[in-house]
Amino acid sequence: MSSNRPFQAIFGTSQIAFIILLVIIIDIVEAVDIPITILIDETIRNAQAIADLAKQEVLNFAPNVTFTYTLETSASCSTKPSDSKYINEFFQNYYSKNYRITIGPTCLANLIRFGNITAEFQSLEMNILTSYPFNHPTMIDLVTRSPRNLAENVIAIAKSFDWNQVAIAFCKECYSDDILASETYMDVITELLDDNSVTVRTTIDIAKSENRDSIYNKISILPTAARVVLLFLGNSLSDHVEFMAALQSRNYTRKEYLPVIVLSKYTSSYQYPWVTDSSKLDMFDKTVVIYNNYYSGKTNNFLSKLSFTNDDDMTVSFQFYESLWVLGKYLANAEVNSTKFNYVNPEKSLAKEVIEGPFGSIQFTEDGKRLSGYSMLLVTKNSTTGNNIQQLDNVAMQSTSCSSSPCLTFFANGTEYNAIKDIPLCGFNGEVCDQSTVIYSIVAIMAITICIVVLYVMCRKLIRGSKRRNMRNPWLIPVADVLFIDLTNTEGSQHLSIQSLQRKMEEKQQIQKSMVSLKSIATVDNMYCIVDKLMMKERIRFEKGEAAKLMKMKTALQHDNLNPFVGFSLDKATYLYTIWTQCFRGNLADIVLKSKDEFTGMDNNLQGAFVRDILKGLEYLHSNQGLGYHGALTSYNCVIDSHWILKLSGFGVNDFIVKWRKAGLVYTSDGTPVISSTQLHYYAPEIRRTWRVNPDESTTPAPTTPATTAKNEEPNGGLTSAVMRRADMYSFGAVLFEILFNKKIIDLEDSTNDPYRLIDEDHETIVPLYPEIPNDQDVHPDLISLLHRCFNGQPTERPDTSLARKITSSILKMSGSLVDQMMKNMESYTSGLEKMVESRTRQLAVEQERANNLLSQLLPQAVAEELKAGKRISAADYESTTILYSDIVGFTSLCSESEPMEVVELLSGMYEGFDRIITQQSGYKMETIGDAYCVAAGLPVPSITKHVRAVSLIALLQRDFLRHFEIPHRRGQYLKCRWGFNSGKVFSGVIGIRAPRYACFGATVLVAAKMESTGIPDNIQMTLRSQQLLEEYYPRFTVKPRPNGVKVDGVGYFLTYFLTGYEEGTTEADGLEDDEYCGEGPNLLKEYFKNVKEAKQLEKQKNAS
Repeated sequence: MSSNRPFQAIFGTSQIAFIILLVIIIDIVEAVDIPITILIDETIRNAQAIADLAKQEVLNFAPNVTFTYTLETSASCSTKPSDSKYINEFFQNYYSKNYRITIGPTCLANLIRFGNITAEFQSLEMNILTSYPFNHPTMIDLVTRSPRNLAENVIAIAKSFDWNQVAIAFCKECYSDDILASETYMDVITELLDDNSVTVRTTIDIAKSENRDSIYNKISILPTAARVVLLFLGNSLSDHVEFMAALQSRNYTRKEYLPVIVLSKYTSSYQYPWVTDSSKLDMFDKTVVIYNNYYSGKTNNFLSKLSFTNDDDMTVSFQFYESLWVLGKYLANAEVNSTKFNYVNPEKSLAKEVIEGPFGSIQFTEDGKRLSGYSMLLVTKNSTTGNNIQQLDNVAMQSTSCSSSPCLTFFANGTEYNAIKDIPLCGFNGEVCDQSTVIYSIVAIMAITICIVVLYVMCRKLIRGSKRRNMRNPWLIPVADVLFIDLTNTEGSQHLSIQSLQRKMEEKQQIQKSMVSLKSIATVDNMYCIVDKLMMKERIRFEKGEAAKLMKMKTALQHDNLNPFVGFSLDKATYLYTIWTQCFRGNLADIVLKSKDEFTGMDNNLQGAFVRDILKGLEYLHSNQGLGYHGALTSYNCVIDSHWILKLSGFGVNDFIVKWRKAGLVYTSDGTPVISSTQLHYYAPEIRRTWRVNPDESTTPAPTTPATTAKNEEPNGGLTSAVMRRADMYSFGAVLFEILFNKKIIDLEDSTNDPYRLIDEDHETIVPLYPEIPNDQDVHPDLISLLHRCFNGQPTERPDTSLARKITSSILKMSGSLVDQMMKNMESYTSGLEKMVESRTRQLAVEQERANNLLSQLLPQAVAEELKAGKRISAADYESTTILYSDIVGFTSLCSESEPMEVVELLSGMYEGFDRIITQQSGYKMETIGDAYCVAAGLPVPSITKHVRAVSLIALLQRDFLRHFEIPHRRGQYLKCRWGFNSGKVFSGVIGIRAPRYACFGATVLVAAKMESTGIPDNIQMTLRSQQLLEEYYPRFTVKPRPNGVKVDGVGYFLTYFLTGYEEGTTEADGLEDDEYCGEGPNLLKEYFKNVKEAKQLEKQKNAS
């Protein structure tokens, strides 16, 4: 425990001398009535009755000692030390009534605060709440749960069983709701153990909500760390169930590992988890429990007179009752021995005595910490008692065999329990035993294994050459062949070739958020590819049927309107990559789902070309016996190559991904569902229905091996190819809807709270079963009819691809050859690009204007213009300037008593007024740091004398402003400031490149800061130089000298003046118009406060409405 405590010297020399004189006078007077201040909160309901009872009982054994006490109660404790009532009462009793003893407080928030005060005043404090963490010269600690007492009990037991090396499992948040817990000072407990030769080899941090599976991994370090584990996981045995289960799961038996549960909280009755659940008895069997039972069986008489709400109330009441007994016993002995009670270091006297308290003997260490023995029990399923516990022994007080008196001792020989050793026979790593033969054998085996592996790899390379691809499964791409491209470093023509994906990343459109985070650009065999990424829980195994299907997708499916499938790639057991050929024009969604200011519309030719290509590719898939359907037709899977030919991508792979997700094999890396919510509306209702979790199956246990589940599950949830083809036509209707109306059926955004979902079922429920088709656009009725048929709820009523082609071909006719169509598409795209460039140019102009405005606020206008012109700003000298500093008086204490947002609101309002004044008087705000405010005049635009006039007006106006500026969260209170300024030579320049700042330097700046720091609240202090300039050029400013000047460290004495005001009248020499201060200044303030008042009235009206 650290002995350094931050005491603040808050009193002057004369006050300390007065306190010493009071202590001397008190020591001379014979003590009969002992005045005590008792600080109790309302949760200690029986405080008055306990005090009266103790006072009467003290008179029975110490008639020469009577207590005169003042019992101060407050409301329930809060987390902030804001109870000024306690402090006022303490000081009033201390000075007016000569009270030198305090019992309490019982609020944790005030414990440290009062400990500092009583230590500073050397006033005796009887602590009855929880341990005070620092050394205290006048504190007697009655707490039985202190870190010192807890550690001493553990040390006594550890030494008795020769445990010199232990581990600690600690859950800090398990004690967050227990204000009396000493376990929160675990570093102090660990330090005390180490000081007494009980080494803590490792500390395992456990979270409150952590389950046995997570703990299972954490305790894997025990075999090489420790055999005895001290458990600090809560105040009850039930808090330790998960840890004990983890030990049992790892098969850490009690013959090798011993958990020791430490319970420092006293309770009238313990709950044993194995009583209600007998299966838990095996977990706790042969477990040692060290628990605090000091008051057990000793408080019946006391409890018969009073009742308590909980164990904490009862424990604090016990210690409060004991504190009055300790005072009575000690003062009675001090009176008999004719010795005066010593308020400084009383614990040294108490450490020599054994005080018989109301509940047993009470003893203290030499630093005032109470020592009380705990008890030790053993949980055993062979016990004959009803609760399966065997009481071993109690830790006892022993003073004869200790180097420090007193101390705690536990006699292991007095029990029949044989504890395990803290170190294995051969050491934790076998270092004690000779294992050279084992080591040589392991080295030999490893060398042979390495040789075999190297030989195998070399042979494999010789056989397969540089071609690593498996010819039987060409769709399985080695991850080494997938070369990812970093878009941030790509330039030139390559940069242009991937413009579609990069445009998504730059624009960050809501419609594409979920896709961009899961897609990457790569090259495979010198071919650009688009890569979809999923995470794997374990490596995926492909069955023969799956491999055959993928082989057909790779080699057999060839069509002008199909995007080639490259294959899958498995990055060990981490990533699953789905690879398709990259099309340089992006996808259909890039064109039809643009923002309104960029979308140029599509004519019938372009619409017809896209619809024709979709239906041709879909018709080919539906007629192919190897696949038979697409399965994932969306606008994002309709990609466009450099020749403006639309190709279908993503076909066939959805079956695998759905199957793997249901088996728990894959999930997303960004927390979104595997099937993005932005694309749910493309899938037919009958498909989405198979993806939902069956409520009857949601409670069934997860499969033991996901691979087994994946193997036995039917693809597509048992849907036939015919049903899947009808579902494709529903998807075609959704894509046609977007082509005709340039918007989605519904806009949804992915949530990122569960990466293990197949779909977001909350979003799925709001996707319309039958989309609403707009009737406010000029669309051919036959196309509307086709949409209605595609969205039909009966899959058999939906059209096939041939019928859809007939309808669309007759309506969306395309004239000219294929080359003519390509040229028209290029012209349409070029026109769209021109409009997009115009839109982006307008956005750039707006952003440029914002940047210029921001730069002009950060830097002076002249400096900002030079920076924008690319000129280098050199440091410049200014022969005559004035620098003003201001600082709020008492700002630190105001912040400590205010909420952060209240402080921000206060500074914002004050600086708004200050900035108005500076702008009106042509000053320049250099910087603001917290409540400090710096203003300069005479730079960067130089002036000869006007700078001192400007700063003087600014300071006077700011002072007038603050006299009317009410603290927003403290009505009726106003701020006070100190101002200080100085005139002279400075040099200035721009500091920094990324965040440039205009700053000035020189002795003038330093002296101006000293004028502020040595000033007087609500006064404006200036140097002699500034006063001379005002007197010579602006005599209407009134000043007065400061008596004796001020002393500046490192410089010497300064002759300074206070700026008091401004005299009205006509003086030709000052060059100052009457309305510059007396007119515009007050008018500026009036206008500001008028605006503030109007804003508050509008806010009240808004709240009322």
